[in-house]
Amino acid sequence: YHPASILPILRTLPLPPRVSETLVAESALGDVTGSLMTLFILGFSRPDHSFTRSLLDFSVSVLWGGLAGVMIGGLVIVLATHRKVGLFRDNLPVLILSALLAGFGLSLLVHGQALLCAFVLGMVLGQPREAGKKGTTPFSGEAFRTVNNLLAYLASFFIFLVMGTLIPGSSGGVSWGRLLLLVLLLVLVVRPLVVFSLLPFDRRSRFSVREMGFMSVVRETGIMAGALLGLAHDALPAQASIIVISVVVGTIAIGALSSAPMARILGFVESPETRP
Repeated sequence: YHPASILPILRTLPLPPRVSETLVAESALGDVTGSLMTLFILGFSRPDHSFTRSLLDFSVSVLWGGLAGVMIGGLVIVLATHRKVGLFRDNLPVLILSALLAGFGLSLLVHGQALLCAFVLGMVLGQPREAGKKGTTPFSGEAFRTVNNLLAYLASFFIFLVMGTLIPGSSGGVSWGRLLLLVLLLVLVVRPLVVFSLLPFDRRSRFSVREMGFMSVVRETGIMAGALLGLAHDALPAQASIIVISVVVGTIAIGALSSAPMARILGFVESPETRP
């Protein structure tokens, strides 16, 4: 699972691997957590469901979604690596596409969380298969990366298509100046405060101030909020759609435009004037 908004830009920058990996992992976990919380709130908001019933249904769906991801991931690994039954060792992209469809179908069948199933499936497939060889997986070839990038692009394209259809015909009384201020506050104030507030708890990675500074301004922002907007669109006022879409697009634009300059300012990239 890889978010796809500014990841191509991060790949072009000579960042420390742990910085780019942390940004990607943060977005992946944030998208999954936010999606599950949104779905729980939507279920709880139903008039015919009590809090206890909503919590029970949600917990069961999370359990089934996670189990579906683990089971399908294990089956994919066997079909891709086993010497005797590894029928798809030379056709990993086809196997991955089939696994995604199977995970989606199985999640619907058992009333599990399909998004969590896909996330767990990706985690299972991303684990190294051989001890002592960090990062080596059967799914690290060029063909798989090509399919992965294509799927990420198509998913992003579809989500933006959905967001476009949800934009109301009028602004609904939304102040664009205040909306711009909200986006700037989220990116330039709230985000840095949250990142640096975690500094006292960073006892293992020990990120430097430069690394924390880069991660506080640039993040691999997910666009899952735009997809979830389609589920809650009917229950929200028209202004909510404009606010969500503007925040998503605004944070992506700021992140894409500021990643390279911030990397240069913080010393991760040499400026053109200082290059020999």
